[in-house]
Amino acid sequence: MKLQFRRKGLSEVYDEDCLTVVLEKNDDTLEGMLDFNNENYECDFGRYIDGTLGTYTVGEGKTMALEVSESNPWIRLVRSDENRNSYIIQAGWKPNDPEADGREQSAKLIITDRNGNKQEYTIKRRNFGLPVILLNDIWWCKFNAIGNSRDFNDQILCAEDPTRLSGQTVLDYLKTCDNEDFLKVWNSAYGGNSGQAMTLVYSNEKFTLEGYKSNESVHINHQDPKSLSPEGYEMPTFDDYKRILGAFAVPTSPTPFNPSNGGADYRSEIFMDKRDEVLIGEQVMSDIRFITISSLKGKGTEPLTLYGVGCQWSGSGINHNWLLFANYNPSTTGWLFRPTNANLEHNGAAANNTRIVRFKKSAVEYIRHYID
Repeated sequence: MKLQFRRKGLSEVYDEDCLTVVLEKNDDTLEGMLDFNNENYECDFGRYIDGTLGTYTVGEGKTMALEVSESNPWIRLVRSDENRNSYIIQAGWKPNDPEADGREQSAKLIITDRNGNKQEYTIKRRNFGLPVILLNDIWWCKFNAIGNSRDFNDQILCAEDPTRLSGQTVLDYLKTCDNEDFLKVWNSAYGGNSGQAMTLVYSNEKFTLEGYKSNESVHINHQDPKSLSPEGYEMPTFDDYKRILGAFAVPTSPTPFNPSNGGADYRSEIFMDKRDEVLIGEQVMSDIRFITISSLKGKGTEPLTLYGVGCQWSGSGINHNWLLFANYNPSTTGWLFRPTNANLEHNGAAANNTRIVRFKKSAVEYIRHYID
């Protein structure tokens, strides 16, 4: 492109008075979610994110390096097998990271050419994380969703995990914590796709979920697995629950069994326990049931405990200890614990039946296998 100019003091413009600007294609290319601004060459996601962020291909004679201030890096570069000049940028996940409280994490991509000239690009995310338990090859969240199920700020974060801080299992914590702490963990149930929890109250001489809608027509089990969860987590599928459960009576003492999905390869142990009472307002609720599962095949980090507010399907209040677990299944079928015979069963239930929501960690390429 030619930029013509007129010399000072002259009235005419001459052909030779010009500047020629030549633009050449940048031999570096970037594909994916990374978008660096032109002010300080920074990409700040402003939220939690993991998985593949992008692929950066450098020109001949250039190299790329990663600079992370933390001793346990949350991001890595993977050299592409197809093109040695291409680097896949992956954000990772560290199970039960005690520093996962929403703080900012940053890293720098440094590109160096053959003359030693460098370009630097900064990537930032927020380090949120939910406490998890590995059971039968699935990372299950330790606790039910509470409050706004999509908002990390409403959930129990790794940094605040009361079981880690007290050195207890979830079952022991639920049985022994004070009334206020118990209600924080236990008192949430969901209906439809709002993602906003309903909590149990005592009203008109019955225990009922505040805000319950008997005309709810949106079925939780039909929702996209990631539509109700914070970033990086998702609703378990019907078959995920089959990986840890089977259809049988839940005993009060530990009993071995083979899960429906995986059989003896995931042989586990299950039992039922309870908390004697809890105060809802000024009314006492007694005999609150919990179901605990642990691996007998070395496929678990610690026992997983299922719990929650009883299912409600009408204006007459909750059905005490009827635990209906939300799971992704377009065919509707889910999992129900029926206390009348202490039985686990497949049960779709209607859209206006409230459910307990428990997430699992979405699969990512880069998992830092480190458990505190």
